[in-house]
Amino acid sequence: MAPLHLVLWVAIAISTSKALFILKHPPSLGLNEFTENQAPCGSFDPASRKLVSNWPIAGAPIHVLMTSPSATWTYKAALVSDVNNWVDLQPDVSQTGIGDWCLTAVPGLNDWIGKDVVVQVTQKAAADSTKYQVGSTAAWPIVWAT
Repeated sequence: MAPLHLVLWVAIAISTSKALFILKHPPSLGLNEFTENQAPCGSFDPASRKLVSNWPIAGAPIHVLMTSPSATWTYKAALVSDVNNWVDLQPDVSQTGIGDWCLTAVPGLNDWIGKDVVVQVTQKAAADSTKYQVGSTAAWPIVWAT
């Protein structure tokens, strides 16, 4: 069961028509509903290296909580040495319905094995503007691994 503060926060977001999302896995580098629309990472530093762990090249899950009735998701990555150059990890994914959404295996890039990488999750919601988040703990920022 979700913690009460998270349930209340989501209820407030929905009631005020904020089409935001919460990156649940891996944990987000940060979430600020007032700057979440700022590319590339919702105003947070995409080169932050708070914790680095391996990300299997075959893929790992991304789990979000969505508060918009529909959205299109984009998953990109950038080398930490070049956070202005984002590369698509897979085709865009469309989703309908408020609640939890999990993509079970977002793959890495073979050419980047052993390099420091950050992954960006972008939500383009029908009801609102584009929102950005990047992960920083548990699994991201990442080092591609075989």
